[in-house]
Amino acid sequence: MTSRYDNEDDQGLFGTRGFQRLVIIGFILLALGLLAGKLLNDKTLPIRNVQIGGEFKHVSKQDVQAKISRLVKGNFFTVDIRKIQNVLKSHVWVDQVSIRRLWPDTLRIFIKEKKPIARWYRKGLVSANGKLFKATTRGEYRSLPLFTGPDDYYSVMAKKFALYKSRFASIGLSIRKVTVTSRRAWRISLSNGIEVRLGRSDIDFRVSRLVRIYKSVLGKNYRNVHAIDMRYTNGFAVKWKRNGRKIKIFAFGG
Repeated sequence: MTSRYDNEDDQGLFGTRGFQRLVIIGFILLALGLLAGKLLNDKTLPIRNVQIGGEFKHVSKQDVQAKISRLVKGNFFTVDIRKIQNVLKSHVWVDQVSIRRLWPDTLRIFIKEKKPIARWYRKGLVSANGKLFKATTRGEYRSLPLFTGPDDYYSVMAKKFALYKSRFASIGLSIRKVTVTSRRAWRISLSNGIEVRLGRSDIDFRVSRLVRIYKSVLGKNYRNVHAIDMRYTNGFAVKWKRNGRKIKIFAFGG
């Protein structure tokens, strides 16, 4: 008859097999620790190359190199990519920064600059993704459309501007100014000198309606038009330049 204690050397945490397992686990942990220490050592796989790409107009590669020269330290695994991104994003013209590690010793940095679409009336520029940034409006940017509106509204205006720009372009016009009042009423000044009053509601629909009827109703006489009022449910009103007279036109389709 075999006692339950006969094979005690092969059982339990401190039996023969248990001790062997502990030894093996210990060696594995020690090896992992040594490997981790080796990989975290700056002399192992140091960053030797930094590739910088993007469409540079307001940010130069020299600027980028100067900003990150003290940050490219550590090795392939320990270099602080987040910190490099934050430093580069602090540049007024930088919109997005993407950084990739390329084995075994390279960082690839790609920079996307902000694309201004309008001037903000309190100085600065508005980017295509609706961000306001304090940059000079001299030179080529002085001809950008002007946004005037509540301080928290430039992102909404940028989104609408992209939509309305393409719609007016279909009839050969561009937008020179977008104004939103404190009551959120919209006005748009066009490249042919006409001011369009859109009101506070159904703005998208009113712009589309104006585009549809512009050529057939107003296109030939646009030089005599001072303003168009689209705030009517079933029509619009035209204010003429010469005598300032306002004519209301109703009952058209759409």
